[in-house]
Amino acid sequence: AKALQSLGFELVGGKAQTNLDKVALDNVIRRFGLTMRGKKVALLYYSGHGVQVDGRNYLIPTSANVIAKTDVKYELVNVDNVLDDMTASGTKVNIIVLDACRNNPFGDKGLRGSGSGLAVMDAPSGTLIAYATSPGKTAADGIGKNSPYTESLARIITRQGLDIEDVFREVGKDVQIKTAAVQVPWKMDSLTEKFYFNLTIKVEGTIQALGEHGSDSAQSKPEK
Repeated sequence: AKALQSLGFELVGGKAQTNLDKVALDNVIRRFGLTMRGKKVALLYYSGHGVQVDGRNYLIPTSANVIAKTDVKYELVNVDNVLDDMTASGTKVNIIVLDACRNNPFGDKGLRGSGSGLAVMDAPSGTLIAYATSPGKTAADGIGKNSPYTESLARIITRQGLDIEDVFREVGKDVQIKTAAVQVPWKMDSLTEKFYFNLTIKVEGTIQALGEHGSDSAQSKPEK
């Protein structure tokens, strides 16, 4: 959240939304859908537990109590709902980052149709979907405040001059080094626009910061 805010992204509610129950998570996603209308770029970052059921990916709120498969639609949040909002919003660049490939917490309850890790999702036009690890695999929580994937992403995303493809390529390499290739980040996209999180160019003695495709906080800074 801090890294994205430093790059000019507007956070829903003005801060990171953490430890949300089902009602709160639904409300945040609804507000996200409303906020992105008229914007050029939308990004959802989720870190926590996620599960795939019948090939669909679900986010797991803190209040979730899944005893049977019929509980899934009431207790969990379908990631497809976010994709639908992004498609309807008219944004040019949509990014979903899922550091949510943990072990299935409901596995011991015999949740049928669920698998390890997350399932492959089709990326609609203009969308990039990034996973902390490859489909069907689980990702490490790490021993620090952030997971290996999130730590790498928060650091690399602020580097100057990397386009979005470069960012996730570098994150992937960094995580593989950290985990001795046990965890291999993965993504799929159908981007139609070139996008930079932090693009700088030198113009007549100044360093001009440009947030391509709509960073409202672009600034010019004196050269040092």
